[in-house]
Amino acid sequence: PAYIEFVVRDSGTAGGKQSAPSGESQPKEDVVVALRTKPPVVTEVFQPNSYTKPLFEAMGYDAKNGYYTLAEAHKVLERYINEKLVGSTPAAAGGDVSPEPTGSDSVCSWLLGLGLTDSGSSACASALVADGFDSVAAMNASGLSADELEGYGVPAPRANLARAALTSALAPHLLACEIPSEDAARYAEALSGDGFESLAAMRAAQLTQAELERYGLSAVDAAALCKCLDAAAGDTAAPAAKATVDAAAVPIDDMLLNSLIKLAGGQKKGATFPSHLPLSELKERMMERMTPFHKVSVEGEAPQIRKGSLKPICVEMKRAAGHNKTHISGLEGFIISPDAVAQALKIKLGCTTAVLKLPGNNVKEQEVLLQGHCVQEVVDYLRDVYCIDKKWLDLKLKK
Repeated sequence: PAYIEFVVRDSGTAGGKQSAPSGESQPKEDVVVALRTKPPVVTEVFQPNSYTKPLFEAMGYDAKNGYYTLAEAHKVLERYINEKLVGSTPAAAGGDVSPEPTGSDSVCSWLLGLGLTDSGSSACASALVADGFDSVAAMNASGLSADELEGYGVPAPRANLARAALTSALAPHLLACEIPSEDAARYAEALSGDGFESLAAMRAAQLTQAELERYGLSAVDAAALCKCLDAAAGDTAAPAAKATVDAAAVPIDDMLLNSLIKLAGGQKKGATFPSHLPLSELKERMMERMTPFHKVSVEGEAPQIRKGSLKPICVEMKRAAGHNKTHISGLEGFIISPDAVAQALKIKLGCTTAVLKLPGNNVKEQEVLLQGHCVQEVVDYLRDVYCIDKKWLDLKLKK
C-alpha cells in the first residue's frame, strides 16, 4: 500500500536513552510528515519596480503586491501598446511629445463630434480658446467640469458627455448608436474606468453584451453597441479596424519613455531618445526594470514567494575533530522544516542530529547537522519523502 504520511517518534538521544527530571518522564513528541507525491513547482516571477509600476497601474494591475511571470509581464506591455498607442504620436527624439492640433478649429471639430450644431460648436470653441483651452488636452489638464463646460455654452444635455469625452474616445461612437447623451456620458465614464477608452480596446477584450450590461448599459444599448463593434470589426476599410502597431517599430510615448528608457535623475544636456523601438527590445528593457522573485508551490502548503532566484539544497560532508559530519541547508526554500528532517533522520539513521542557525546577522535559515557520512542517505530521503530531484541538490563531498 502507498503511504500518504508517516509519524516520526522522538527517541531522545541516538542511543535511545532519555533524560528526565527526578521521578518524571518526558512525553514523546510525534512529528507528522506528509509524503509528497509531486515535486515542487518552481516558477520565476517578477515584480514591477519604481520605473515600471506606472505602466502596470495604467493597465489596472497591482503594481505594489503583484507578481507576474515573464509571459504575463510581456502581455501587460503588449496590451498597453495595442490599446494605448494605436494612432498615437511618438515622443520626439529629445524626449518631448509632439503636441496635438490646437486652436478654435480643433476644439470646434471635437464639439461637432459630440453632436453640437455648427453655430453652437463655433461659439463654444471661441469662448474656450479665449480662456486658453485650445485643445482637448488643455481642457482635460485643467479638469473642466460639466458645469464649467456648460458655462462656456455647451448645452446642458451635452455637458456631461463632453466631460466624459475629455478622457474617453467612446462618446461619439455611443452617440452614433443612438444612445441618449446623458446615458452615453455615464457609459463612457464607466468603461474608461476599466481602460476601455476606445472601440479598439473594447474589440481587443472581445466584450460581450452581458459584460457591457455589467457596466450599467441597458440591454437595448448594450446590444446596439455590440452591433457597432461588430460593424467596425467587419469593415475592412475602417481605419480603426485595421489599426495596429508595427512590432518592428513601436512608437515611444511618455509612459514607455519614462518606464523603459529614461534613467531616474537629471538627464545630460542635449540627450536624445529614440522615437521608435522594436517590441522585442522593449520586452528586454522591461525585464531589466523588474525585480526578480521565485515562487515555490508544493501540495498541501501555501505557495512561498521569495526575492531572487531559488538556491538548491546544499548537502555537504565535513570532517572535524576526527569525525565525519553531514550538513544540510536550504531546506526552507522548498518549504521543508529543518526540525522535521532532523528528527526523521535521527530515527531512520540512528545518529545524533542537531538544528543550528546559519551564521550571519540577518540570516533566518537553519542547517541540519548529522553525525557521520550520510550524504547518500539524505539524498534518498529527500527524494522519497519530498520528491526533491537531484537537480535541486548541491552535493559537496570532502575529498
